[in-house]
Amino acid sequence: MKEIELTQGYVTQVDDEDYAVLSQFSWSVSCRWNTCYARGSHGKLMHRMIMQASDNMEVDHRDGDGLNNQRHNLKVCTHAENVRNRRELRQQLDNVMMTNFAPLQELSGEQKLLKAIFEL
Repeated sequence: MKEIELTQGYVTQVDDEDYAVLSQFSWSVSCRWNTCYARGSHGKLMHRMIMQASDNMEVDHRDGDGLNNQRHNLKVCTHAENVRNRRELRQQLDNVMMTNFAPLQELSGEQKLLKAIFEL
């Protein structure tokens, strides 16, 4: 895994095999819907470029982190699938919040990650 610097002090994570191609471009951070993404000077979003998604498909970030552009975290999907995945992440967050009375060290690694993502 390698990091590529974006504007405003942000970084994005990419796989080693994608780094050589992606690092040739200038990338900025683009934030919307409480998520930030890497956008190239050419106007393309990094995750769409990595997955070579067609115009009628979307790219889902499995962990909800728009700056985690490692291939294992990306999935080409329909709009309906992407919305469903967001809803599932929100439900998992609700479960984390329900266990908020427990000390943080008692939360699982996944629960800690979800809590951190949605507290941004």
